[in-house]
Amino acid sequence: LAAAGPQVVKKVHGRLTAHTNRIAANARRAAPKDRPWLSTRGIQKDTRLMARRVFTVLDTSKKDDGHPEGTDIGFEQEFGNSHQAPRPFLLPACEAQRQPFVTDVEAILAEAL
Repeated sequence: LAAAGPQVVKKVHGRLTAHTNRIAANARRAAPKDRPWLSTRGIQKDTRLMARRVFTVLDTSKKDDGHPEGTDIGFEQEFGNSHQAPRPFLLPACEAQRQPFVTDVEAILAEAL
């Protein structure tokens, strides 16, 4: 991607940001209703362009006075634990945007070449 030039990287960054926003919105809607923190402020997103690389971080850790490092409530909801079955909400939201994002990047690259 970096070899395609800075304008292409910027376009991909824009599309990744848009898709990340959709992922976060869909995950918030699908989050377990008995964990309202996840559907309101529990899914943080950060899309960056650094050194001609584009990446996104989605985080579901809850930071509070008792756990300044964060308690990964989202992970336990998504994958379950010894007391609770998995209740996926984030991975399905990501999967729903996979092909649309790939299609967008392919179009950007085809236009650039």
